[in-house]
Amino acid sequence: MIQSFLFPNPYRRFHLRWWSHWFLWRTWHNALVFRWQRAFRGYATCDVWSVHSYLSVVVPGLLGELRRMSHGCPMSLVLFDNPELRARLKREGRDPATYDPHAEWDHILAEIAAGFGAMADEAEPDYTADAACWKSFDNNRRKRLHRALRLLEQYYLDLWD
Repeated sequence: MIQSFLFPNPYRRFHLRWWSHWFLWRTWHNALVFRWQRAFRGYATCDVWSVHSYLSVVVPGLLGELRRMSHGCPMSLVLFDNPELRARLKREGRDPATYDPHAEWDHILAEIAAGFGAMADEAEPDYTADAACWKSFDNNRRKRLHRALRLLEQYYLDLWD
């Protein structure tokens, strides 16, 4: 009687299999383990499998939050007694009187975030369409990432709020 109720048609057989999959502990085991690892270690084993992808997602989010919460800027961007900064502004044709170090810091953080975010960009051209198109797209992304890495190296110790 129960057998005929549970399996009268193929849909019910599928339905029962589908629900039994979601109620098995094996289905949820990895998700729970990865959440526990992120809570206690700061990263999960699945993040290590593809570190570049993980950083391309995490770094822009961190820097966006730093931009939103930031209360200052590095002293290397302040003009008080910084001849290198004055020389750079002169080379770029910018007026030191209108220079805003906080806006400059915000721009630097945005550029680092954009460089890392470019590697996580989902709007990629079709791999098979045109090799030259793909190569120029990839070169552009790599240039933005290298610029972001140079800025990150220069301002690494200033990434605090």
